[in-house]
Amino acid sequence: MVSVGSRISDTEWAPYSNRGPWVLEARNGTNTVSTNPQTFYGAGQAQVKPPPPITDIHDMFPDQNTFAWWSGTSFAAAIYAGQLAGARPGGQALP
Repeated sequence: MVSVGSRISDTEWAPYSNRGPWVLEARNGTNTVSTNPQTFYGAGQAQVKPPPPITDIHDMFPDQNTFAWWSGTSFAAAIYAGQLAGARPGGQALP
């Protein structure tokens, strides 16, 4: 387990991030593009009816607002985890 804080740049901490000797790593977590949709159009529909078949990658993202810009330490932690996994021998992710 590792604590990850968020930075705005290589030298500036994000104002929303914890910082101190307990924060062992820091990555950019500001203005990060996420796969989280900007709207909740159709949210929960999979629980009440079967989803339509996916025949094309675009079927997974039918709405034009499929990505959002976010800021947070959770995004910085995900970036660090990806870098850590990519640094493993052979670039293989953890099982």
